Amino acid sequence: MMIPVALFASVILFALLKMTPGDPVRIQLGEQVTAESAEALRKELGLDQPYPVQYARWLGRIVRLDFGKSLRNGAPVSEEILSRFPATFQLGITALLLSIFIAVPLGVFSAIFRRSRLSFVATAFTTVGVSLPNFFFGALLIYFLASQIRLFPPGGYVAPQQDLGQWLHRLILPAVTLSLFGAATQTRFIRSGVIDTLHQDYVRTARAKGLAEKAVIVGHALRNSLIPSVTLLGLQVGAILEGAFITETIFAWPGIGRLAVQALGARDFPIVQGVVLLAVFAFMAANLLVDVAYAYLDPRINYGRSR
Repeated sequence: MMIPVALFASVILFALLKMTPGDPVRIQLGEQVTAESAEALRKELGLDQPYPVQYARWLGRIVRLDFGKSLRNGAPVSEEILSRFPATFQLGITALLLSIFIAVPLGVFSAIFRRSRLSFVATAFTTVGVSLPNFFFGALLIYFLASQIRLFPPGGYVAPQQDLGQWLHRLILPAVTLSLFGAATQTRFIRSGVIDTLHQDYVRTARAKGLAEKAVIVGHALRNSLIPSVTLLGLQVGAILEGAFITETIFAWPGIGRLAVQALGARDFPIVQGVVLLAVFAFMAANLLVDVAYAYLDPRINYGRSR
């Protein structure tokens, strides 16, 4: 199903960018360009062809991993994306791991101790985390932790191979901002899943057999309640890529999200197309891994294996 989904996404992306205001020829040559020069460049770029022909030529280049050239500087789009990919990968992986490390213990313990203060804190955290937009939460962190307390820098990026300490110091605020929504939603799913699983017959049977409470929680309740959370984890990859557009812009993090925002402002359509297609493929790959994880978490799920 990944192939038809990718084709459908490419059609939608191509159509939306064609409907976006702005002429790529005018952007590349400037407003004072002559009609002859504009027509020559339009023909060179293939923009004088019908839309189906333009789409077929563009898709043919995409299959060969040729995303075209930037309209701003003429650099290959693939090189522009690859140069920004490490920063986005570092931020995205850190935010994803941070959300998991927060959500799993908070969700499990708030489910076990449902009438404790910890459960109240978990409920408040999920409500705030789901309701608070990334751009507002990031601005709060910059104001209090960077401007007032001066505990962290307000933004910028240093490569880890240059200065690991500075890289980590500048990574904390954008990673916390990007992980908030995922951690809140994962906490809610894990908490409700564990509460529901603890009332199942097989959990009562495990306790009746004399298993330790830790073995019951980890081996039975948690594992069987993780399937909805794993599904959400696959969706969270897309949410992190989406949130990177805003978070990287707020914290001046030179990743793919900030590159896309700058390209949108400059009407650099080849860059936008490359970034969005990369996000589509990353989202599909994450969902494929989620499907594979289902069979590990629940032996009842079978993908055609012989019994």
